[in-house]
Amino acid sequence: MTQSSAVSGTDQSRYDGTDYVCTTCNSEIMVKHAGDEAKGYGRSKYVCTCGTPMDLEHPSGGQTRS
Repeated sequence: MTQSSAVSGTDQSRYDGTDYVCTTCNSEIMVKHAGDEAKGYGRSKYVCTCGTPMDLEHPSGGQTRS
């Protein structure tokens, strides 16, 4: 079975694989699939469980993986 994703006017894949880090507790997340922007998801920063808004781990956009 194959899965198909419907993108409603936005390039949803631009967030896939994006890493975010919490500057307070150093928690990290990776976005696997961002929500539909047309429904209001993905418009604000991700918030860590400690309550701190998370920042991009690689703000220059140059994600490197070992």
